[in-house]
Amino acid sequence: MHKNEKTGKVLNLKIMWNDWFKDTGYGIHPDKIEATGFVDLLGNRLTPNHTAQMLKVFEGKAPATFSTEGWDVKYTYERGRAIDERLFVFTPK
Repeated sequence: MHKNEKTGKVLNLKIMWNDWFKDTGYGIHPDKIEATGFVDLLGNRLTPNHTAQMLKVFEGKAPATFSTEGWDVKYTYERGRAIDERLFVFTPK
């Protein structure tokens, strides 16, 4: 969570999954259950009509955006040498 230090207002919430796709001692996708659990939890609380779609794109490589009355949500994907960075940013309107 990122907030304005002076006002305490939430600037954005982020969920990042550093998804190991090569086994370098950690296994392949070792924390997938935890990562998707966070998306499910935050999605159901903030953007419930989009949660199923968000879970689907979280495992994909294409960028995506979602919007509700209260939140804008952006998904990005970056390929690394052994890790895929999967990131959701929830920004209040």
